[in-house]
Amino acid sequence: MQELGFRWSFTYGHHEHGSDLGDAAALLAGNPAIAETLVTHRFPLEEADEAFRVAADRASGAIKVVLEPSA
Repeated sequence: MQELGFRWSFTYGHHEHGSDLGDAAALLAGNPAIAETLVTHRFPLEEADEAFRVAADRASGAIKVVLEPSA
């Protein structure tokens, strides 16, 4: 009998040395500037409606939209 495995699309892959998520975390820890290139838009929490609008609009060029709490 052949056995098949199924993995949901929202899980991360695993390999003999760890996981994709662990690899990504190590990469970011080694070069934090990578995160800044992915974050294309930042909004204060009070502008959440605009942040979601930008995130949903493909023409905005948004890659990662971040909501930041007020200081």
